[in-house]
Amino acid sequence: MQKSNELMLKIIKFFYGIDGNLDEYRLGQIRRIGNNAFIMLFIYTLASNIVVSFIGLASPQNTLTTFIFVNILFSLVVITGYIGVAMNKLKLNEMATTEEKYPEKVSKLKKRALRKSIQFLNCQIKCNTHNPFLSIG
Repeated sequence: MQKSNELMLKIIKFFYGIDGNLDEYRLGQIRRIGNNAFIMLFIYTLASNIVVSFIGLASPQNTLTTFIFVNILFSLVVITGYIGVAMNKLKLNEMATTEEKYPEKVSKLKKRALRKSIQFLNCQIKCNTHNPFLSIG
């Protein structure tokens, strides 16, 4: 049971971009933010399914493509935006560091940003080679 709890904490820290310790206050706020995001997604999913079921009757050709695009856009822009704004507002993603460890932290963040950008570029290249509808430019 302890190992699954540790794994869940690692996933939460990775998903929300938290470095360092995750105390009870931060964990509680992150759970609240996650619950709010889930509720928004649930309401959106119900409403969009009702709308799409009526639109699908009128023009079934473009409904699925539009539905998928709007769902991805909503998830990426609205939900990720909400999580980012809420994390910044509560200052949950700030790192406390000493002056001696500051260069080490900056170096670690630069490496992490480089790794993430390479992963994103790799994903874009794979999507473009496998899906003719997606293109970078």
